[in-house]
Parts: sequence; C-alpha cells; structure tokens
Amino acid sequence: MYTARISPSDPRAFASLRAVLHDPRHAGTDLYLHLEPGLYTEPHCLEITTRVMVVPVAGPGSVEIAVQGDDSVFAVAGERASLELYGVHVRGAAGHPGVRTAPGTRFRAIDTVFSSGSLKIHGDGTEIVNCRFEDGGSTGWAGRAVSCGTRTSTTRSSPSRTPSARPSAPSSSATSSWEPSPSSGPRSRSPTAP
Repeated sequence: MYTARISPSDPRAFASLRAVLHDPRHAGTDLYLHLEPGLYTEPHCLEITTRVMVVPVAGPGSVEIAVQGDDSVFAVAGERASLELYGVHVRGAAGHPGVRTAPGTRFRAIDTVFSSGSLKIHGDGTEIVNCRFEDGGSTGWAGRAVSCGTRTSTTRSSPSRTPSARPSAPSSSATSSWEPSPSSGPRSRSPTAP
C-alpha cells in the first residue's frame, strides 16, 4: 500500500485525489491517501479500481470532496476495488449518488457526511458507521432506496468479513492526530474510544 499526501497548497504534495489515482507510478497499487484540510473539487467522478483509504490528517470534518460535473464523486468498480472513507464530507451532484459501487466491491464509511446526493451500494462487505446524510440523502442497497434521517448509524457487512465498527485508541502515540492505520482500520485519540 502506497501512502500519498494530498494538499491544495503544498507544492511537495499531490494537488488532488485525481492526480494520485491517475499517476502511472501507482497504477494497480493500493493507496492510503492523507488529505490536508480543505475543499477538493474534482472535475469528474473518481474511479476506484484498487483499495483506496481516504483520511483527513486534521481529523473528521476538515476535508470536503465534491465533483464539478453532473456525476457521482466516487465510482467503485473492479474485482479488487475497495473504498474506505474516514471523517470526510462527500458532496455529490444533485440527483446523483455521492458514491456508487458495483457488485463484488467493498465500501466502508466511518464518521463521514454525505450531502446533495445519496449512495448507490451494490457491493459486498459494505459498512456505514456514524455517518450523517444531509439534504435528503438516502442509501440504496442493491437498488432499493432506504431513507435516512439527519443522523444515521447503519452497519451492513458480509458474514464472512465483519470489520471493527468503532475506531480504536492508539497504543502509545503522543500525537493528537486522527487517522486509521493502513492495516488495522481507524485510530482515534478520543477519550470515548474503546
């Protein structure tokens, strides 16, 4: 798994999610994306074909990802495709799902806000925990829409793989940043974490 830093202002980092996803050096590579605070507006839908983890380095609520066009923000497709969102705000175009997944893919969202659109989930092993749906967003499971309120916590996973639904506290780190480990899922310095 390759770790990439994305920043709208630092010239030493990638400038956008699209820049990392389309970089030929990372073709076919699983990606762990650390996003600096800010708004990331992509010109078109981001196609996810490998395992991709999206994590804001400044914690939940510090990153918003949107699309300029009339499309979804993320499309997850392919036999190795997996998208994990931790604490980001996904703003889809009106009338289009913010995230859409194809059969056989995996999707996980924890502490994420979805607005101006819904989710269209057809993948296996889907997990949505402590997420908020704004602007009338809904979740479609295998083509069936399920309305969600202003605050929703829903978990749906395949029986063969049930990942941890709650962030775990770091072992001995003195840092106050919030980020998941590429191998073990989300990490949190929150005193309420188990």
